[in-house]
Amino acid sequence: MRSKQLSLFDLDNVVSPSPCLETMVLVRKLSDDGLSDKRLRAVITHTGDTKCITNIIFLDADGQQYVGCRYIYDVSKKQYNQYLHLTKTEDVLNIKLKIKIDAVKQLIEEKREKYYAN
Repeated sequence: MRSKQLSLFDLDNVVSPSPCLETMVLVRKLSDDGLSDKRLRAVITHTGDTKCITNIIFLDADGQQYVGCRYIYDVSKKQYNQYLHLTKTEDVLNIKLKIKIDAVKQLIEEKREKYYAN
């Protein structure tokens, strides 16, 4: 075999899938109006690297966005099929709100400059 063919068998090139964990959390629904006051129970699917879920955005199967509040412990895994199933996104609520607020700040600044220019 050639060296290029042998590189396929190297252990560095083999990527093993990481096991997915399911965890029960409390989430709030995120809409255009803001966060809802009502907290919902949901099951998130993630790898083991998630330690903090506060202000992290999750998606359900319909594409609706939810923001994590806290973990729920002492829940039987038999009950997991009764709740929302969410997947983790890479978005954080603070960054998403900052992007939206920057556009509003810029609009207010333009209107202020036009008002005082007259």
